[in-house]
Amino acid sequence: MYRATREIYEAFQDAGLNCIVKELDHSSILIAGMTGRATSFEVFFISKDNDNDVSLRVPDLVHYDPMLTTPLLHAVNKLNCRYRYAKFTIDEEEQTVSIAFDVPLNAQNTGPIALELLARASRAVEDAYPVLIQYAGEE
Repeated sequence: MYRATREIYEAFQDAGLNCIVKELDHSSILIAGMTGRATSFEVFFISKDNDNDVSLRVPDLVHYDPMLTTPLLHAVNKLNCRYRYAKFTIDEEEQTVSIAFDVPLNAQNTGPIALELLARASRAVEDAYPVLIQYAGEE
């Protein structure tokens, strides 16, 4: 398990948050299930080395009707202008919208920073989900 993943895992355990860690050949992934007012979602903290380089992903936040790609793309672009550190992306092959946060955590307090990122990601999901679902055809 990479150092950042271990530190994030320990911070989640100390905070009483449930999570699991998956070890792959070239990465460690901490997965936490979250439930908000608008929807439930998963958050992935992905670490690929011992340099505390961590990516946060909210995969498959919204599934959409492929006929609605163009209006959904406009909504995603507006969200990308609104959120400075989050990047909303459309996967046309999977017909999903995801959120990415890339954060170089070159610090001694990786765990607390990850908890702050989790809070920010949760707020972004809560704000963005109603906008996305309006254009995704899931209502």
